[in-house]
Amino acid sequence: MGFDFTKKTSETIEVKNYKGEIQIWELVLELPFDSTRKRMSVIVKRIDIKNSEYFVFCKGADTAMLKIIERNDELLKNISSKRNKDYKFLIIFINILKTLINFLVKFRNYI
Repeated sequence: MGFDFTKKTSETIEVKNYKGEIQIWELVLELPFDSTRKRMSVIVKRIDIKNSEYFVFCKGADTAMLKIIERNDELLKNISSKRNKDYKFLIIFINILKTLINFLVKFRNYI
C-alpha cells in the first residue's frame, strides 16, 4: 500500500497510487528543505481532475513540525516517550485547500 513516484519534471509529478492508477499533479510551489525551517513543503493540484483542490504536503523534523500542526496530546506523548531512546521522527502534514488564496491567507507563516 502506498504511492510510487514514477516521473517528475519542473512542472509536474506523476504518481502511481496503491490501486495502480496514474495521477498527474501540477507542482505549483516547492520550498526545499533548509536548516532554518527544518522542513520542506510543496503545493500541488491534480491536473487530471477538473477543478482540483490544492494540496499542501509538508514534511520535516518533529521539532519544526510540532510548531505548525494542531496540538495532539497523544502524538506528543508518543514522541516524548521515544525521544529518550534515540528515535528520530519525521512528521508529514497534509492539508487540502479550495483555492491558492486560501492557502496564502491561512499558511503564510508556516511554509
